[in-house]
Amino acid sequence: MYEYGNEVLLSSSNVGEIIQQATYRKPASVFEKFYRVLKALNNLEEYYMEPISPRSLCRSYEDSISILFENEFKNCLDFSDTVLNKVLIPYLAAMSYSITDGEVINLIKDGLKPLGYVKAERGIFNNSPVKPEYIQITPKGYEKIEELRKELELETNKVFVAMPFKEDDKELQEIYQTIQDVLENLGYSLIRVDKIDYTGYIIDKIMSEIKESRFVICVLTPEKGREDPNLNVMFEFGYAAGLNKGIIPLCNEIFKDKLPFDIKQFNTIFYENKEELKERLTNRIRNIYGKRV
Repeated sequence: MYEYGNEVLLSSSNVGEIIQQATYRKPASVFEKFYRVLKALNNLEEYYMEPISPRSLCRSYEDSISILFENEFKNCLDFSDTVLNKVLIPYLAAMSYSITDGEVINLIKDGLKPLGYVKAERGIFNNSPVKPEYIQITPKGYEKIEELRKELELETNKVFVAMPFKEDDKELQEIYQTIQDVLENLGYSLIRVDKIDYTGYIIDKIMSEIKESRFVICVLTPEKGREDPNLNVMFEFGYAAGLNKGIIPLCNEIFKDKLPFDIKQFNTIFYENKEELKERLTNRIRNIYGKRV
């Protein structure tokens, strides 16, 4: 599956992770929800105006979607229903920050479809019991994506990284370089407070950069010789959470039990080495925020 030709790693095994991450921010208006449903469908396309259906998802993936469901159901309709209800709809609900699966169905059935932004033939998006289901972005829908993107100013490429800065800490330097490589590969610009110019108080600049960022990456791995997350990072984490910013916490697996109780509620990426960190961070950003053009 591709967004402007770039792979989106949605699967039955990571839908839950996407949903959990999405709950940390709620859009302000129905128009933002419209945008996010359209953008999520766009992420799933392999080509212009591709009809998205349970079967097309499985053909596009050689992963656990087909493995999990194809062997479980002999009946084609049962199979399609299961992929629709357990993968596609939850994914669209998560990406649009919808409260329930029913909300995203209504956004499509009573909003995007009557307005001509999507075409949905048969199935629950069209008040019909006939299966299989599919949904397709229309040319008008592609125009609306660009219109809403500019109007709502949702697509800044800045990402604030909250982390300790120790030049002599090899692990932290490797973490920083890995984050930088991932963001650059996905088309985002890394904002690190010790690398920018500012006047006045540093805390004002930090708060301003967090406000203006698309999302925030918080490195909870402690500095060398310590066992608890850096206090400055914790402040920036809390401030971003208070703004309902998307937050991607990162932490070395060996410090998993050292995290504060409240932080453990967030969907933290735990890693054992930089290769695992790179893979998991890339997948998280692609699945939640997509790849910048």
